[in-house]
Amino acid sequence: MRISYRIGLSAIILCIVCVSSMWILNSSVSIKYLEDSIQDKTLLEVKLKAKDIDDWLSNEEHVLDMAIERVILAENYEYDTLLDILVDITDTYPSNSYYMAFEDKTFIDGSRWVPDKDYDPTAREWYVGARDNAGGIYMCDPYVDAMTGDIVLSISKQITLKDNR
Repeated sequence: MRISYRIGLSAIILCIVCVSSMWILNSSVSIKYLEDSIQDKTLLEVKLKAKDIDDWLSNEEHVLDMAIERVILAENYEYDTLLDILVDITDTYPSNSYYMAFEDKTFIDGSRWVPDKDYDPTAREWYVGARDNAGGIYMCDPYVDAMTGDIVLSISKQITLKDNR
């Protein structure tokens, strides 16, 4: 092999190695920058959504407290009286459902839904969580409602009525 051929081959190999090295370096730096940028943008979006959710939840807690106050201040705790209160609250805030359950498995729903006799509200996550949370607000994990296909988020709170239920 001639010397000029070897020098030319070495120059070509050196150019390929340099170009490849620069491409790899540039790609890794670009990818890292892109990942960081996407992560920062996602974090900002999550913070904005979290604030929206916090504001919404604070409002819902306020509405729930108002509903609880109306129930506690009721003149009597007969089924029909409590149903009327929950229907009125549900009509006032139609995007929500308001219902209550008692240890004896009595269930009162502001939408006037009457469950089957086998329905046990005391076994539901919202009931158990509220009971275990001792008067604090309990929030269930969101789920997709089987009948409507909507995402549902239940918040609940244990209360004690004047008749000790």
